Amino acid sequence: SAPYRPENIPIGKVAILIEKSFGTYQRMQDAFLKAAMNLEGSGWVWLVLDRNDIIHILTTQNSTHPILLGSQYQPLLNIDLWEHAYGPDFNFSKEKYVRAFFQMINWKYVNTIVS
Repeated sequence: SAPYRPENIPIGKVAILIEKSFGTYQRMQDAFLKAAMNLEGSGWVWLVLDRNDIIHILTTQNSTHPILLGSQYQPLLNIDLWEHAYGPDFNFSKEKYVRAFFQMINWKYVNTIVS
């Protein structure tokens, strides 16, 4: 598993795009968490990049992938919100699971997608 890094923040071009799209990384985190908390049932929350270099947050149900929604989105990262993903380790607390997820994102790798 990925190491826990309390100061894990976006770097490079992805940091610039997050600021451009959301104003701050904290606002992106808040919006991502809100999308996760509002997703009912099984699904995913995605951070995607559009053709204009704007980052969006999408939710999909079950096994739907953003590519199926059209080729305008490049997936950058996603989180699995099926109960099996967070139930055992986070006592079925979706919020704790998503907050821990932010500490494990490999922003260096995400930068390879946006560059």
